[in-house]
Amino acid sequence: MNHALSGKGMECEGLVEKKEAAVMEEAATEMALWNAETSDSAKLVIESELRRWRQQQKKEAVANTFSFAFGQTHVKKEEEDEEGPHPHSLKMRKKKLKKTRAEDAVGGRETRRKGQRKRGSEEERMRGD
Repeated sequence: MNHALSGKGMECEGLVEKKEAAVMEEAATEMALWNAETSDSAKLVIESELRRWRQQQKKEAVANTFSFAFGQTHVKKEEEDEEGPHPHSLKMRKKKLKKTRAEDAVGGRETRRKGQRKRGSEEERMRGD
C-alpha cells in the first residue's frame, strides 16, 4: 500500500508540476502580449513625437528661409539706395507714371492711349494741318 500511495503521490506531484508549468507558460504569454502592446503604444508615441519634431523643423526652416529672404531684400534695398533703382524697375515705372500724370494735370502734355493718334490742338485742327 505504501507503494500505491507513493505512486499516487508521484502522479499528483507530476500533475502539480504540469499545472505550474501551464500557469507559468500562460503568465509568460500574457507578459509577452503586454510587452507587445506596450511596445506598439510606445512606438505610436515615438512616431507622433517624431512627426511633431519634423513639423517643428519644417516651420523653423521656413522661418529661417523667410528671415534670410527678408535679409536679402534688405541688403538689396541698401544697394539700391547707393546706386539708385534700375531704370526699368517697377519703382521707376511708377515714378515715371506719376510724373506724366502730374504733367497732364497741369496741361504740360496731352494724354494718349496706346493706339490713338495725336490729334493736336484745336488751332491745328481748324487750320487743317
